[in-house]
Amino acid sequence: MPACTYDSISYASMDQPLPMNDEDRGRLLTAILGRDPSEESWQALWELFGDWPESRSRTQHIDIAASALAAWPDKLRFAHSSDRRLYDGTHLTILGRLVRSIEIYRSEEQGSGELFAIALSEYSAGLTYLSIVRSEISSRAWQAALKSPHLSNLRHLHVRKTVLGDSETQRLFQSASFSRLECLKLTGVGLRPQHLDIARQSLPFPVLSDLDLSSNALADDGIRLLSQYQWLSQIKRLSIRDNYLRAEGIRTLLSSHFCQRMEQIDAEENRVDDTGKKDLLEFAAKKNIYLKL
Repeated sequence: MPACTYDSISYASMDQPLPMNDEDRGRLLTAILGRDPSEESWQALWELFGDWPESRSRTQHIDIAASALAAWPDKLRFAHSSDRRLYDGTHLTILGRLVRSIEIYRSEEQGSGELFAIALSEYSAGLTYLSIVRSEISSRAWQAALKSPHLSNLRHLHVRKTVLGDSETQRLFQSASFSRLECLKLTGVGLRPQHLDIARQSLPFPVLSDLDLSSNALADDGIRLLSQYQWLSQIKRLSIRDNYLRAEGIRTLLSSHFCQRMEQIDAEENRVDDTGKKDLLEFAAKKNIYLKL
């Protein structure tokens, strides 16, 4: 891996560390933070603190970095959950303070433990993005995340190709922990109409505006249920791709008076022929809704 050069200091990868003292590391940190935000700068910073021995100086410089990183895009401040530098036993290390986005990816054996660590750690308090992709998450770990007092800043929760059982889905739709959630993606998680019935009365995400329920088995019955829910009026962008929908089900949704704030509906990869698509597109246009078919 080539070295990243910042001013007069060159920083190599972990397998080729350069001998540095705390003063050198501090100068390197200043140089990194003086650059424009980028993946390269973030990776250099992450490697720097990952190699920095635990000390008072390290903690002080993490404080400096956390303050400077406040102006960076949250998505740049990303870590894979498999990165062992994130953990101290069953909790996150202080490095978690720097992270705003974590992805648990293809984790069959470790996914539950990683989610537990995230849920139980005070260093998750600044996390705004959490993605769980193709992983096996135990009911206990899922429950810990949904009850965590440390994830109240979460803005994006994305769960993809990770099966959620009835109890996990119910806990999510009744959880009060994610009051700032803006985007919820539940794609390929096994949702069926009866799961939506759990959320009939309310959804505990008052600022949610983006909802993705693609690649499930909602069918027309599920979409009819969705069209009756008052909380749908807060959604601006909805994705219901690949849900075995017919034209009748999509039209029912478009006709709902709870779609008044809806700006976009993505309903591609469903069971709608060309004639049905033409009619639905014309109907959506009259509603000022951008419909993708």
